[in-house]
Amino acid sequence: MNAKIEKMETGHSHISNVAANIWLVALAVIVGLTVIVTSVLVGWPIVAHLAAKFMG
Repeated sequence: MNAKIEKMETGHSHISNVAANIWLVALAVIVGLTVIVTSVLVGWPIVAHLAAKFMG
């Protein structure tokens, strides 16, 4: 009987670990996209200014 309970707990733990991994991947994607979008929004005026300055 103890083996049955341990097996059930292990299965629940596995599902919980998968859910945590999916959440961490989703959070990493959101943070990564936020960083990329922010860097583009901050950086494009600088690049445009330098391009205009050196290209004429």
